Amino acid sequence: MLATFLGIIFLNIKGYFNIALIFYAIGVFLYVVISLKTAEVIPIKTIIIATIPFLIVYLVPLILYSDAVQIEVFNFIMIYVFCVGLFFFITTLVYINKPNKINLWLLSSGVVFLISTIIHGYNLFFKFLITIRVGVVITFLFMHYAMYKYIVLKAIENDREIPSQKQQTSRLVK
Repeated sequence: MLATFLGIIFLNIKGYFNIALIFYAIGVFLYVVISLKTAEVIPIKTIIIATIPFLIVYLVPLILYSDAVQIEVFNFIMIYVFCVGLFFFITTLVYINKPNKINLWLLSSGVVFLISTIIHGYNLFFKFLITIRVGVVITFLFMHYAMYKYIVLKAIENDREIPSQKQQTSRLVK
């Protein structure tokens, strides 16, 4: 959250767009790590199925925005887009592997973040509209809400599993 907050701060300071993208990428990458730490083993078939949307997510901005983006920030944008695409990829994998309400919050976070990033890119590089800016903020806030909801629900689920594991262990000892 701190990295994302710093990204917001630097995005609003003229001349610090690259630093803002780096902080945003760090924040998104931390979400990727959190998602992977809570994920279970994912079969190869699921990975192959989820690779197609990931490639689309990664290649569409590359194709659409490559002409509009200045060359000096292009690499920073691609790093950020890669992190967003990776987050979307991981959230999709986790949900496809184990579809439930908790993982649906994670998937929602990934999908909404993807939408937020695409419309934010349009707003930055093609046509600035205040209504799009409002949409970016709303989707950005919902993405974080969905991610934190996932983290809390996952923690509650893990807390429930620990006592049942202790009961099973105590039965084995008796």
